[in-house]
Amino acid sequence: MTKKVVNIDLKKLTGRVFVGRSNGQAARKHFKLDQYSPKENILVFLVPNDTISINSSFFLGLFGRDVQNIGDFKKFFNYVDISKVDERFKEQLQVAVKRSLGSSNYGL
Repeated sequence: MTKKVVNIDLKKLTGRVFVGRSNGQAARKHFKLDQYSPKENILVFLVPNDTISINSSFFLGLFGRDVQNIGDFKKFFNYVDISKVDERFKEQLQVAVKRSLGSSNYGL
């Protein structure tokens, strides 16, 4: 079965700074992420080039529920594709997921 690709594009939100778990949770509602599943979808996470900051709290507010439900580093990033995210943010987002999962569940 082919998975449906869904773009989660932060340029649809206002601002160039994306911080705070509550803001990430609001973005989760905005993008209606609860309607998607790893079995049926791939979420392509897009961050505008003019973004100043995106922190781990925002990212986990947005995707924390998925991180916990999936429970595996590699499987999570197969579901949430960050390949198009600028390198200056990528490592920070990966570390946030690793910390959320705990040291024994990286799936590396």
